[in-house]
Amino acid sequence: MGLTNCTSGFVELIKVHLLQGAFPSCMKKLWEAYDRVKGSENDHPNIFPDDQLWVVLESAFCGVPLGDNIPSCPCARLSLLLQVGFSLAVAEQEMNFEHRDLHLGNVLVKESPVSRARNPSLSSKTSSSSSYPFPSGSVSSSSTSPKSYCKYCFHLEGVEEESNKENKEHFIIEKVNNYEYVEFRLNNQMIRVPKCGVTAYLIDFTLSRLEQDGGFVYVDLSSDTTLFQSKGDYQFDIYRRMKSHNRHLTKLILYRIGT
Repeated sequence: MGLTNCTSGFVELIKVHLLQGAFPSCMKKLWEAYDRVKGSENDHPNIFPDDQLWVVLESAFCGVPLGDNIPSCPCARLSLLLQVGFSLAVAEQEMNFEHRDLHLGNVLVKESPVSRARNPSLSSKTSSSSSYPFPSGSVSSSSTSPKSYCKYCFHLEGVEEESNKENKEHFIIEKVNNYEYVEFRLNNQMIRVPKCGVTAYLIDFTLSRLEQDGGFVYVDLSSDTTLFQSKGDYQFDIYRRMKSHNRHLTKLILYRIGT
C-alpha cells in the first residue's frame, strides 16, 4: 500500500510455488483422519489426478484462528476489533477492497510478547493523542483477587496503603504492553491501537475484490452455486444474505458486504 494508507494487518505472502504431481499420501492420511473426527466440507483428495497442478502460497506465521481462541479479556477483544476494523478501512480507502468472507476463522490472532510497564500510582496513564483510548489501566479494590484478571492486558500487584480514615489493602492493576501498539496510516493520519497482548491478521482472500491500476480483481460469486447452498454454520446464512443484497453485482464495490 501507499504512504497515505498503510497497514500490517494482512497476512504476509513470502513466496508462491507452482507444483505438479499427485496429492502426497501422508497428507491424504491426515485429511482422512480429520474427516473421521470432525468431518470435512471439502472433497476427498482422491478426486485429483496424478498430474494435478498446484499453487502453493507460502505465508508468514500469523497465529491461530480467532474463532477457537477468543480472549476472555475485554481489552484484548476490543483491541482485536479495532485492529480488524482499521485494517479494512485502510484497504478500502487505498484499493476499494472488500474481503467478503471475514468470519472468525479468517482472522488469525497472535499473542504478542509481554512488556510490563509499571504504573507508579493508582491513577491511569494518559494515552497519547494519536492512540485510541482504552479503559483505565488502574483499579483500586479491597476484595479483588489477582486471579480474576486476564494475563493479556493487566498485571496485578498487591500493596498496602495508608489512608486518613482507615488502613486498606489496594490492588494496583498495571497495563501490560503499555508501550506496544499496532500502527495504521489512514488518509495520511497515524492511528495507534494498543495491542493488549494480541495482534490480528486477515487471511483468505478467495472471495475478495479490489481495484488496482484502473482494473478490477474479483471472483464472480454467482458462478459458484454451491457457495450459497451450504448449511450448518452461520457464515453460510451470511453468504445468502450477501447474494440477495448485491443481486450478483460482484464486480461493484458494496461496502455493506465487505466483511
